[in-house]
Amino acid sequence: MDITIRPAVKEDAKPVAELIYLAALANAPVSALDIMFRESREQVLENIAWMFLNVEDNLNHYSRCLVAEIDGRVASSLYLNTR
Repeated sequence: MDITIRPAVKEDAKPVAELIYLAALANAPVSALDIMFRESREQVLENIAWMFLNVEDNLNHYSRCLVAEIDGRVASSLYLNTR
């Protein structure tokens, strides 16, 4: 198993959006993100990915994110609060 920790890049938007969604979902049938966006799961993931890429003052922006890859696949993310 090859593990790499690196700064996030724009291409990480989809896998990181999925991780953010899963963390918000936890063990509940509905996440706070579902309630906030009131859209389909696919649209919620697209919204998260869009914020990851475009909203620089959002804590989930890729410029504040590190990702852990296992065998080349994004497996985890960590956000740095520099405020």
